[in-house]
Amino acid sequence: MVKGNQMSTMNGMGAGHNGDRHTSSERHTGGGMSHRSGGVRGPCGGAHCAWRGIVGYARLRAWLGVCIALCAMCMMIGATVFAATPRAHATPEYLSSTGGDVKLIYKDSRGNQPIGALARDARSYYYCIESRVPMHYWVGSTSVIEHDETARRLAWLMKRYDVDAQYDYDDDKTYTHAAIAFLVHEYFDLLPDVWQLDRVSIARSYPRVIERAEQLWQEAGREAPVGAKVVRTEAYGLGAGEIEVAVTNAEGQAVAGVPYTAVIDGPAVFDNGEATIDGVSATEPVTHSWTATGKGAVEIDVQYDHDAIERLDNGSRQDLIHHHERMVRSSGKAITLTVDQDPGVTLRTRTTAKSVDAGEVVIDDVISGVAADGFWPDGKPMEATGWYFDGITAEQVHESAMITPSDGERAKDFLARLAVSGFEPVAYATALFTAPDQTVSATAMTEPGGDTAYRVPSDGGFGTWVWAFERDRQDTWVRDRLEADVVTGFLDPEETNANRSRVQVASSVAEHVGVPGLSMSDTITVTGFPDDHGSFAGDETFGFAADEPYAQVSVWWAGDPDNPANDDQYRPQGATVPQEDANHQLIGTWDFPATNGVHHVGGEAPDAHGNPVTITARTHGWYVFVWSFRGDDRVQAASSAYDDPWERVRIQQPEEPPGPPEPPEPPEEQEEPAIPTLNTQVDPEQVNVGEVFRDSARIIGAVPEGAYVTFTAYQAIAEGEEPGFSGTLLDEVRVEIDVTLQDQTVYSPQVSSPIAGLVYWRASLMSADGDVLASHELGVEGEIVTIEEIDEPGEEEPPALPPTGADIITIVESILAISVFAIAALLIARARRA
Repeated sequence: MVKGNQMSTMNGMGAGHNGDRHTSSERHTGGGMSHRSGGVRGPCGGAHCAWRGIVGYARLRAWLGVCIALCAMCMMIGATVFAATPRAHATPEYLSSTGGDVKLIYKDSRGNQPIGALARDARSYYYCIESRVPMHYWVGSTSVIEHDETARRLAWLMKRYDVDAQYDYDDDKTYTHAAIAFLVHEYFDLLPDVWQLDRVSIARSYPRVIERAEQLWQEAGREAPVGAKVVRTEAYGLGAGEIEVAVTNAEGQAVAGVPYTAVIDGPAVFDNGEATIDGVSATEPVTHSWTATGKGAVEIDVQYDHDAIERLDNGSRQDLIHHHERMVRSSGKAITLTVDQDPGVTLRTRTTAKSVDAGEVVIDDVISGVAADGFWPDGKPMEATGWYFDGITAEQVHESAMITPSDGERAKDFLARLAVSGFEPVAYATALFTAPDQTVSATAMTEPGGDTAYRVPSDGGFGTWVWAFERDRQDTWVRDRLEADVVTGFLDPEETNANRSRVQVASSVAEHVGVPGLSMSDTITVTGFPDDHGSFAGDETFGFAADEPYAQVSVWWAGDPDNPANDDQYRPQGATVPQEDANHQLIGTWDFPATNGVHHVGGEAPDAHGNPVTITARTHGWYVFVWSFRGDDRVQAASSAYDDPWERVRIQQPEEPPGPPEPPEPPEEQEEPAIPTLNTQVDPEQVNVGEVFRDSARIIGAVPEGAYVTFTAYQAIAEGEEPGFSGTLLDEVRVEIDVTLQDQTVYSPQVSSPIAGLVYWRASLMSADGDVLASHELGVEGEIVTIEEIDEPGEEEPPALPPTGADIITIVESILAISVFAIAALLIARARRA
């Protein structure tokens, strides 16, 4: 609402301007602007000014001469000033009066008074701001009034209803300018007390002016730009984002059509690549994108155009205001951001399996991300590189074992630092990402960029990954913004897995054939456990359980309990143990250390708990020894085969004689043993690398139909290594025998070894059904060949000096002595002549 006392609330503007004016007594004294000639003067709202007298002709010529001289001087000075200083606007020196279409006449005690636009130029209307001060159409000094909200509203109205404005009907124009004049006096009259007197008269004469003034004030409040603001609406971390720019009215709502410029002060640019961007406001905020070009604080300001009021200071006569010719630019409310061009991308991984068995591939889930204040480079792919390490021992896996890269440390420098500590990658992988929170399952390869999958070795240990976004491998846009490589740590619990070793078992019972009452035993050789197996207590941080300390040895019986003739029907079949029933029974199970080495079972040898173990065959049938390990996080489950012929004993029921036996007659020849025996011997026991050797087997005794001998020669190993687990030079090579002979010797094929070491042999007598009739343990006397390196011929020593060397020295000494005597004789002869 427009109120009569509003003038006093406009930031003291009326009082301030009044303080700049001459006092009432100064206005009517003999000096100052009140006696300037040549102007048209009248009170604001009063009758037209009249000439106070007619000047004589002579006096008029004198005055005219002075005026011409002054004008010439002013023109010269003005031309100089104008050439040196461009003028801000083109306000004319004299204003034109206005007609009745832009003002109303009201009556007060002085008579008829106007309210409205009292002067004009080609562009705008002028309104007086001093009630009851004489009007003057000559233009004095000008200045732009401080553009607060009130000034901007009135400036907008003056522009909206300038000389070219269109109106719906004539009196709308008249009342509009009368209302604008009313608002001018309300807010800018330099004599507010005097204005209050005139205000009463106008309100009484034209109440419609008050209503129209209220309408115009509300219109200006909706349309005039009085502020601007920048709002951060979207942020992609600290590296990029969006702002909204709005130019607002007095009610804080967006105003359309106002030119503005958004300005960045700091390390960032708009999407046009510049620190400034121009726009035109709309009824909704306008969005602009920005991108960081460095790291630090950024201030984003908005500068916008708005209308202003220009004041004409006419000294002691009427001051006027009108719409300023040029728009004024002001700053809105700025915002401050913290920016960082580094995207802040992250990498984390998660092993797909905490334990991986020997021979399997290693797969890692790699996950892209961004830090809390980071952002993903829009539309840019990023490639991550991975390195896989294996062979890490249990001692190296603990809570404080993780090695982290230093700030800014490049991936290749981090890898070099790991290499110094003895960690070298054995496999490689890559993963491509196009956005955060993507997961790529990467398979370890044997070579960088290769296509051959790496497989876990049988010797086990722990494995871990290191992944990196290497700056130099990225797109140029990304590379320019990444401050450094993004590298994960070494032995991160999430990236570390256990490679479960594969255990190998070689065993053989002491006797493969016997009768009830036989004390059975087995010799089991185990390899493949980690050397420290049984000592790892686990680690909760990494998620690994403690070692399983024991393996088990079980003895099974199979056969027909009622008829020995049917025992062959229950010959052990298949690798896994059977279910217990009438023909398959578990005799017992014992714990033995889950470690490498040779373990003796039976024959009163102690188990893992120190208890002696004795295993006696109680009846006919098959007795099978089965070694098993249930597995743990470091070693995969393993078991010997139930149908392994080396692990079973055939117990045969002896036939009872029909009656008392007659005393035997002394044999002419020694009786052959009922069970054949096997004697073996390599030939020779020592050879050089590349030389041939072989094994022989002597069979004494009757052998069943279809029996044969097999020979196995293992590749050379170093002394101290467990035999039976290397490759073979011969593998169960079958050699036929003559079953009609009671004593015969057969030979293996000849072999040679390309490397030095010990070659272990085993010869076995087998039945036609594949049962072991006779054999021996690896390493028995006569079944090892020593392979030696061939000595390289050395360089021949140079022949010794001949014994005449001493005579040469003697001759040299003699020659020197003779030379000395000759020189002495010559000197004596010269002395005598002298």
